[in-house]
Amino acid sequence: MSLTVVAGFSQALAVVGIGLGAQALEAGALDWSAGALFASMLALFVVIAAISQLTGQRLVERMTTDAAERIGAAIAGSELATIEAMGGLRVVDALSRNVAAMRRGAHAALGILFASAQLVGLLGALALYSSGTTIMLLGVALLGFVLQDRVRTRAEAIARRAEREDARVGLLSRHLASGFRELLGSRRREADLVAGHLLPAATDLSAQRGLARVTAYRAGVATWVALTLVLVAAFVAPVMGLTAGIALAVFVASHTYDGLQAVVTYLPLITEAGQAIERLDGLAAALVPAAQPAPRSASRAAPRGFDVISLRGVAFSYSGAPTPTLGPLTLDLRKGEVVFITGGNGSGKSTLMKVLTGLYRPTAGLVMIDGAMWHIEDQRALFSTVFTDFHVFEHTQDAKAFDQDRAQALLDMVHLDGHVRVSETGFAMGRLSAGRRKRLALVQALLEDRPILVLDEWTADQDPDFRSEFFDRLIPDLAARGITVVAVTHDERFFDRCDRLLRLADGQIVTDLAT
Repeated sequence: MSLTVVAGFSQALAVVGIGLGAQALEAGALDWSAGALFASMLALFVVIAAISQLTGQRLVERMTTDAAERIGAAIAGSELATIEAMGGLRVVDALSRNVAAMRRGAHAALGILFASAQLVGLLGALALYSSGTTIMLLGVALLGFVLQDRVRTRAEAIARRAEREDARVGLLSRHLASGFRELLGSRRREADLVAGHLLPAATDLSAQRGLARVTAYRAGVATWVALTLVLVAAFVAPVMGLTAGIALAVFVASHTYDGLQAVVTYLPLITEAGQAIERLDGLAAALVPAAQPAPRSASRAAPRGFDVISLRGVAFSYSGAPTPTLGPLTLDLRKGEVVFITGGNGSGKSTLMKVLTGLYRPTAGLVMIDGAMWHIEDQRALFSTVFTDFHVFEHTQDAKAFDQDRAQALLDMVHLDGHVRVSETGFAMGRLSAGRRKRLALVQALLEDRPILVLDEWTADQDPDFRSEFFDRLIPDLAARGITVVAVTHDERFFDRCDRLLRLADGQIVTDLAT
């Protein structure tokens, strides 16, 4: 940052040197040695300015990288329930937008530092020759700053209103495009959407007209400031006998305007960056959960297998909910079992799966594995999962250990050969249907070689033939390999393919039947 100040002063000295040189040339007192000296100083300024830019860029990169790493670590250390409540995409969007605002603000801070040093250098140098002219230019500059700042504030308010109106038009247009099929079947609804909402919103140009007026006014104020500075330097001050050199004063006045415009332009970006830092601090605080100490008997060397997982008085409540979404309930899951879970909407099936797998920490009760309380990371390491909102990764986490032959065999098993290709680092795929993407997610889950497989309504997007094959061939094959299967399903005709059937209602296990 010190280099930025030096660069600002250097440019001010260069401008002053040009002004003094012009005066000396006009008086016939400039020789070539002075010109060579000035050229050398100018070259030095260029070098200092370049180094300042590079140093400033590294500083900005370090600041934004630190912020991104801090929030990234907060996301990685957060809880699934927190991410779900905040909205995963909203968190990512907030991170990218606020980090970008920080980057702009950091660049703006360097710009203001440079412009301020330049202004101090210009007016300070001019004051040595004419303090009266300096005071007049400073007064015009301050008045110009106040006027332009007020116009900028008004312009930003109108721009925000215009953005809101544009967003509403965009939303209505998306309704028109996404709901076109339904609108074709109901001309009354179409007329209401188009004539009643979309057209009035699209043809309301009041905000855009206001923005155009204030933009024109802002340009007029900037022009007035520029001309007034030159007028004072070239005419007013000489008439009043306050300047010792018109050329120097005009050079200083013109570059004073440039510095003033830089300050006016950059200040809002610094304000925006400050707000972005506050939002990122709030985001980090919201993401990081309260400290979750591991139980005293927690094991950090979890074995690859288990015998029984026990839920004792387990309950889970979402933040702010008056009653638990799940439990309190008691459940034992034994090695090698095939357990199906069913129940109506909102009965707690998915919540139970997330508590069982350690993705949700129970708000009451204990989850015990072989009679001990494991660290939650070790609990999670027992499970491979395919939830309804699954995500398919194209690359494996460990390319060196990726078994391409086994991956191909699993693709063949779920009839994805010809649709997905095995590569050295994972899978190459084109556009897949929802059912096929879910099959690929199952393949990736099986490649993890974990003792428990959890499937949340996995068959919902499968065709009838493959659904039958899943229950009649794949489930028995997984059980024969010693994999414990826990599946949420509503396919009643296949309920006899499991060892136990759990039925949930209102967050409670109302039926636990051996089949």
